[in-house]
Amino acid sequence: MTSYEVLIHKKLAKSTKNLTKNHLEKFAKLIDVLRKNPYPWKEFDLKKIEGSEDTYRIRFGKYRIIYYIDKEQKTIHILKFEFRKKVYS
Repeated sequence: MTSYEVLIHKKLAKSTKNLTKNHLEKFAKLIDVLRKNPYPWKEFDLKKIEGSEDTYRIRFGKYRIIYYIDKEQKTIHILKFEFRKKVYS
């Protein structure tokens, strides 16, 4: 299987500094899984965002991660990583 490059925006990288050690370990695992499989239906609570092509949401405890898959470039762009209440606004 082709591996993908996972790109995280600088603002998101800063926000991950506030995560607990447990959440950081799970986030690192998520990144590793996404590199190998951009559609980790079995490993994570994944849902396609309605009305947008190739954009998905992963439930991550109280957080939600929104990401976009660029199939041509083989990249995954992590767009949002926030509390559930904030991520959809």
